[in-house]
Amino acid sequence: MTIDTMIDPAEERREFEAARSAVMMLGREQSRLDSIETVARLVSEADDLGAEGAEELFNIAKALQKRRAFALLLVLCLLARQSGLGSAKLRQREVQALIELGRLEEAVRAARALAGATASAAPDDPQAKEDYELWEAANGNIGRAYKQAYVNASRSPDAPPRPDPQDLKAAFDTYFSVWERNPGPSTTYHAINAAALMMRGVRDEALGRPGDFSWVDREKARELAEAILRIHEEDLRGALSPGGGGGTDVWTLATCGEAYLVLDLMDDAALCYGAYAGLSTADAFEIGSSLRQLQEVWQFEGGNQDAGGRLVRLLKTALINLQTASGGPPANDIQTDSVVLSPTEAGLIQRELEERSGAEADGPDGYEAYFDKRGSTRTEGRMMDIQRISGALRRAQSICAIEALCDGEWQRMGTGFLVRGEALHAAWAGETLIVSNHHVVSQMDGALSSSYRRCRANFIEYDPVMQAERESPVLFEGVLWRSGERAHDVAVIRPRTALPRAALPLEPHDVSPYLPPRPHLGMDGTNMHVVILGFPGGGDLSFSYGDELLLDHDACDPGVAPDPDRTPQGRPVRLHYRTPSQPGSSGSPVFRAGDWSLVGVHHRGQPDCRRLAPRDGTYEANEGIWLPSIIAAIGKASLTAGEGAPTQADPQSPDDTPQAPSPQGEWLTLPASAYGAVQGVFSDGAATQAPQADEHRGAPAGGNMVFGRRIGPPPEPAAPPAPAMPSKLEIPGRAVVMPQDSPEIFHRHLRTGKFHGDLETFRLKTQGFETVIGDDNRTQIHETASDPFRMICSLTVHWANMAPTAGTGFLIGQRILLTAGHCVLPGPGYPDPTAIEIRPGRAGPREPFAEDLGLVHAERISLHANWSNGFDPRFDVGAIHLNTAIGEALGWFRVGVRSPDELRRRWAHVTGYPGDKITPLASGEELYAAEQWHHATPISEVHDGRVYYPADTFAGQSGAPVYILEEDGRPTVVGVHAYGTGPNAGQLAMENNSAAWIDPAMLQVISDWRSIA
Repeated sequence: MTIDTMIDPAEERREFEAARSAVMMLGREQSRLDSIETVARLVSEADDLGAEGAEELFNIAKALQKRRAFALLLVLCLLARQSGLGSAKLRQREVQALIELGRLEEAVRAARALAGATASAAPDDPQAKEDYELWEAANGNIGRAYKQAYVNASRSPDAPPRPDPQDLKAAFDTYFSVWERNPGPSTTYHAINAAALMMRGVRDEALGRPGDFSWVDREKARELAEAILRIHEEDLRGALSPGGGGGTDVWTLATCGEAYLVLDLMDDAALCYGAYAGLSTADAFEIGSSLRQLQEVWQFEGGNQDAGGRLVRLLKTALINLQTASGGPPANDIQTDSVVLSPTEAGLIQRELEERSGAEADGPDGYEAYFDKRGSTRTEGRMMDIQRISGALRRAQSICAIEALCDGEWQRMGTGFLVRGEALHAAWAGETLIVSNHHVVSQMDGALSSSYRRCRANFIEYDPVMQAERESPVLFEGVLWRSGERAHDVAVIRPRTALPRAALPLEPHDVSPYLPPRPHLGMDGTNMHVVILGFPGGGDLSFSYGDELLLDHDACDPGVAPDPDRTPQGRPVRLHYRTPSQPGSSGSPVFRAGDWSLVGVHHRGQPDCRRLAPRDGTYEANEGIWLPSIIAAIGKASLTAGEGAPTQADPQSPDDTPQAPSPQGEWLTLPASAYGAVQGVFSDGAATQAPQADEHRGAPAGGNMVFGRRIGPPPEPAAPPAPAMPSKLEIPGRAVVMPQDSPEIFHRHLRTGKFHGDLETFRLKTQGFETVIGDDNRTQIHETASDPFRMICSLTVHWANMAPTAGTGFLIGQRILLTAGHCVLPGPGYPDPTAIEIRPGRAGPREPFAEDLGLVHAERISLHANWSNGFDPRFDVGAIHLNTAIGEALGWFRVGVRSPDELRRRWAHVTGYPGDKITPLASGEELYAAEQWHHATPISEVHDGRVYYPADTFAGQSGAPVYILEEDGRPTVVGVHAYGTGPNAGQLAMENNSAAWIDPAMLQVISDWRSIA
């Protein structure tokens, strides 16, 4: 018996289908290790299927391209090629993925290889048809790559790289050579691109752009356009006739529309583009591609009132129509784009739709020919519902950008929306309120949020009278009700200043109580689609389009339909969907596609979002909170508080159930220590929204935290520091001898001036608000291989979906170092680190112990319970357990308890890795937070669990040892540096940096951490 006869073909097929499903559920643009492994398994299963498997891989590649999942597509193509399953067709998809990912040079090389291998194929040879089609497509991709290179550089003409007209000519030559070889229906795509690029050359030459434009010929471009229209004359006549267009090729109408642009026949172009967008066979990918061509090559802007601007608005309107159509697109037809509308565009579209809806449909007349009075296109394909689009634009009038005052400038932090108060609670009837995320606007500045006192809502609209955009900022009176990031993540805000007249709040009848039945286990996706409106990236208002599938919710058990008569008893009901979002979308309303009813508030997205119980595993999903569950929580909080209106909820309730501590109108006041716990985690004023954490993660605590997983229950919060102070307690150090020149090192002041460098390019976003007080008196430590400096480590903390952060740590044992808790858990809503790199004694590019010790990284972390559960700055201390016993070679610090009276007579020495010190490299690159710097000053005060000192520090030194020198010159660590002048205790009228004080209780926690194997 051969081995082949022992394999069950049906089982092979089942394994392949399982692998296919796993790949299709991966994130759209993810190329993480787990994604690579999943794709590798698919390729392996395809290999078992032989020739059938190779064809299946090509079909999957087409589906991934349709999804615009280009990173996954590239991985699939590369692995297939390595496994011997590659083909020329699959290589073609690989080229397209490279172009979309911006790897243009690689794409050109690969496409040229394909074109060279098929160049001998004759257009009229039936035996070589597939090879000739590959040759056409390969050259089309070469032209596309050169075109994209020119377009990309043209977007920033004053910054390198400057646009090179040779790229434009190379794109033209490639496209035109295909047309010249075989002018006909299959090459009109190449011809229209060649004509459009010549017209772009005409415009750029007229603008005085430097370079050789001698190849540009307006008349030649017009000849090409006329030839294209002759070839498609019959198809075009049929598509534009009443009832026609059903069998028209999608790209034919787009190609003819662009040909009319070359001929400057704008009404005919509008008619073609309108019919094209109305075809039932035209999807979001195709319409989006045409929109990109209009904006990038033709440089039409939707905010202009000329014919080009109207075409851009036409296609954007078509995309909104596609997006909001009842039922949405097929679940596997996934797009990841958004329709971005400036206020001017939205205003012009609204005005044009209103004008058209009241006019008689009396024949083609340009833009308006796209619609008839009932809202349908002239074709019998897709219906363009004016009322639906108008509804979308009306909803947009409720949306505002949430802005925070940072360094004297207003910066967009998220999104909010207007709602009638009675839609949320009867006590708020007659008011118009603003809803956003609690992690965007909160009672006070937090790790991610900004206090309502320095926030505003900004309504940006188009003024038709002045024909200009107008901002209408609205200040806040206060937060009426809030629920923290781990619960509903909502803030209900009362505006203080007048709302703009054009703003339209959502009404009670706009709130939808409906949710579809929950998918059965093993399934993802319901029959419902949802749409997000917001300000992603702080830009213009955006409508997501394409893949708006509602994946899951937890209003009920799987396979069960929610009971609309049962309201959730204060529990947040979570909605998972694939609707695209970006930072800045936080706080956006989530609407049901089709009828624009409000279903939830968007608050986060993750590439590895944990599935809703009882499902296991993760997937890429965005998450919102169902609005009826928010309304129920507001009602519950009102009842809990007794008489009156709803009250504020505790954002950090242990059971994630909001509570109501104070009556309406009385704002919650926290002690200064609690205020400091959530203040100033970002060095850049929290100008960038950080990703939200998985709500199921829980707060790490004590010695029970392993990355991403809790081992056992968290310990009880530690008691406050005991008032009785023993004279001296210590954890001994080992082999620490100060160098002979230590007095000079520690007391020589080197004035280096204030911060230099560009924080905007600072990739290692450092933590905290550590402060240089007055003149900078820090001294650089060059001999970092000596004691005790070799025991001080540079930390690089990696995260799943944000840039690495920098910090400092110091050894207190063979395999353990101390650091600030916020270096590894910055605040509420953060995920766990994915990895932490430790570099002992780092001195810029020089790592003196790297060769002997190898790569040192974290195996697990431990956090003080009062930090992980309450973010109290008195307990901002954590430990990192290492993979290597480097303390055996380097030694470690002694950690001791000293009374406040003794410390007030001592000097605090702070040595760490500040982020404002820049190390230039020979390559021209720069390192940040890579040099060790020191400053020592008298201790100012020991108060409320913290040690205060005016020693100069900067972000990146969080976690540095704060030590005193004993009579024998040996250091004893008495605190862990964590804060600058911002979070000082309120009653300390002085400018100081501060550390968490090591008292007896803290020393016991540290001792317990040291005992962990």
